[in-house]
Amino acid sequence: MPEFSPIPTAELAPMPQADLNAVSPHHIATGEAPLFTTFEDSLASQILGIQEQSNEEIKGGAEKAQELEGFAHDIGETALMTEIETPDSEKAAYDSFRPLTINGHEKGGFSGSYETNDPEAMETLMHNERGNMLAILPTMLDQVPLGKYVVTKRSRIYNKEEGATEAKLDREITIRETAKGRVVNPEAFTVRGANTQANAGVETLLAELGYEVAEDGRITGTPTPETIKRNAINVGVDVELLDASKIDVRTYVQAFANGKYPVAATNEDYYTHDINDDHITAMALGGEMLNVMLRVAATNALKNNTYDAAAGSIDMFTNSLGGMLYTRKAQFTTGYEGVQKHGKELGFSQREIDNLVMFTRGRAVEYGIKLLPSAVEFQPALAA
Repeated sequence: MPEFSPIPTAELAPMPQADLNAVSPHHIATGEAPLFTTFEDSLASQILGIQEQSNEEIKGGAEKAQELEGFAHDIGETALMTEIETPDSEKAAYDSFRPLTINGHEKGGFSGSYETNDPEAMETLMHNERGNMLAILPTMLDQVPLGKYVVTKRSRIYNKEEGATEAKLDREITIRETAKGRVVNPEAFTVRGANTQANAGVETLLAELGYEVAEDGRITGTPTPETIKRNAINVGVDVELLDASKIDVRTYVQAFANGKYPVAATNEDYYTHDINDDHITAMALGGEMLNVMLRVAATNALKNNTYDAAAGSIDMFTNSLGGMLYTRKAQFTTGYEGVQKHGKELGFSQREIDNLVMFTRGRAVEYGIKLLPSAVEFQPALAA
């Protein structure tokens, strides 16, 4: 593994949020509002195709503008940023950046090219995911040196002299060491997105797992794979870090049969799903009781070749169990119904399900999680 050192950069202030309401389909199609954020090239090619049909037709056609209105809304939630003025101090830092390469090829598309303050480290840390989207390789968060890695996107400046370009912030990846281990800022994950706000009352448990949580519940640090593995065992969850490219349904179920909780550590999308406040918090609160139940169900599924169905049931069972722990009554009801449905799919008896629910709720109280409904309102029908 080569040694990497982040290139010192000036402290970069957070970029202001874009006002998406100020962008019309006409601005998108004609390039007056350039797209410079990270998104899949397949999506980019759709925009380019619309632009190339005829700018004149778009300018004059109300019908075409209506068509683009829905399209702009669809991509606006995840992929669209309007042009933001970059302070001169940041421009100077960005101008020293060098092209970002993935597998030896410069990363970019029709809307601009990516640059970074540390090309060597970033080529190790980043990869292509979901088509051609730029994503973090989670395992490498434990390998590259601590520090701030910055990615910008250099795009043509519209309405200026030909060839004029400007670099704008695409993302910052800040890796720090805490008492619990390494963490990275949750905003660094862009494919799915990591939790940035803890559910009320779950802060203590998340901190035990290696998350860094501020007093107001904001998540300021997401644990790296080695951090989550090391801390999860202390709350009763034996994490197995797996290569996402080698995980199939059988491998997933086999992990539970072995008493493990599988985490896809080589895919940003799957990794954030596996460690977000959802399945893993349910596993922690379910403790050994849940672990034994899932171990038996998974073993039986492998023996009976029903692991395809079991994989979905395990996923939904733990999701529903976690959903019961939040403070909103509607979520509890939906979660309890899911636990019943998917628990029975896994072969659990009514008594086993209700005992697990009571045990999990008891563990939740130990962590300071406020439960609704109250114990008086919740009376599970325990089997005789």
